[in-house]
Amino acid sequence: MNTNTSHDQAARTIAATADRHGRLADNASTVPLVRQGFARHRPDRALYLTLSGRALLSEHHPARYQNFSWATDPHPDPAPARITQADVDRYPAYHICGPGRALANSTYCTHQYRLTDSCPRC
Repeated sequence: MNTNTSHDQAARTIAATADRHGRLADNASTVPLVRQGFARHRPDRALYLTLSGRALLSEHHPARYQNFSWATDPHPDPAPARITQADVDRYPAYHICGPGRALANSTYCTHQYRLTDSCPRC
């Protein structure tokens, strides 16, 4: 199989199975994506696209331009309903540029700064 054919097949598999976060079903059809470096298993065995895998998504797919990688960036599991500055410090990628940003942006520290801002006293 030549490189173009394997990339085309990978792109079709990714487009058919990736959810809005870049998570893939972990089955026989996605095994080649791991071998080619387009997907990676997390320690909990969840399978997510790598940056090169996201590049194969269409420009309209919501997972294509995410700055947060479910595959490699640490994150809380399950997502918390309330957070503190300590949570943002523990999972900065998740809370600053990932799916937790909306909650962090609407939560204030004790000094009345948003948790996504730089508080000079925290």
